[in-house]
Amino acid sequence: RYKMNIIPYLKGLRRYMLVGFLSGITSSFLSSYVPVFHSKIMESLITKETDDILKYMYLYFSYSFMGNVLAGVRGYIFTAYIQILSSRIKKNILLSFFKKDLLSLSNKNPSEIADILISDSDQVSDLYCLNANIAIRDIAQFMTITYILLPISCELFIVNICLVVFQLSIEHNYHEYIYETSVEKCTNILLKQKELIHDYTHKTDTYKSIGMEEYVLKKWNQNDKEYTKIKQIEASYYGYKVIINQSINHIMIMILILFGMWRKFDYNDIMMFILYNPGLCSVLLDIMHIRTDITKKKKSTMLLLLKQKQ
Repeated sequence: RYKMNIIPYLKGLRRYMLVGFLSGITSSFLSSYVPVFHSKIMESLITKETDDILKYMYLYFSYSFMGNVLAGVRGYIFTAYIQILSSRIKKNILLSFFKKDLLSLSNKNPSEIADILISDSDQVSDLYCLNANIAIRDIAQFMTITYILLPISCELFIVNICLVVFQLSIEHNYHEYIYETSVEKCTNILLKQKELIHDYTHKTDTYKSIGMEEYVLKKWNQNDKEYTKIKQIEASYYGYKVIINQSINHIMIMILILFGMWRKFDYNDIMMFILYNPGLCSVLLDIMHIRTDITKKKKSTMLLLLKQKQ
């Protein structure tokens, strides 16, 4: 197993990353209170408490505005400096190839070398840099939600986390046994089609002289049918997963309410967990998005690392 260490590429960027991280934490902290103030405004409208309405509107606007400003600061810092990090990674990848003995690449066709040097290096740098941005944002959001909910009720927090982990296990099984297998099979099929067309374009006269054009078309159609079949199976399982997860989202709310009532928690505390449950679930979804991206770009990553080791 090969791993790419990105620590050396962070030279001169760590202080900016720290500022971005702190901005993200503060933004998440402020934004996490916005749903609370929104619910308070609704309650005040029902009870017709004018003073409370104005107070919570002021807090709602202040927290929202400052949270958005700090989110913008975080977004700017990570967008700007992660591009520098991305550029450094791509530069190192290209230099590692330029320093190699060109004879090691003599068995490769020019288009394959170009894919390795340009397309794959772009995918690997994006994989590390963009997902690092998402991961840091989610860490800040999770820390903030934990800070708010854990002091309210440790029991409800543990129940909520267990429910989210259960949903994560469903996502994990889908990606482990369905999605990753599908991506691997489809990638192999696309490689076969690419090799088929590449071989045909370089040996056109030979294929025509022995009348093998129909064979090429037949092989292409066979691969295309196999690809479509795999995607249809993947789509079916994805549909089942969406139905299950959407149902679980509603069941989670019901369980939190019933458990809170059973333990005789204050209804305001139960409401807080209901308000922040989507935030915990969004962190889950981002984790799976990162994993999906890693799965898609696994081939490019391993190809580059293996070539660098040779």
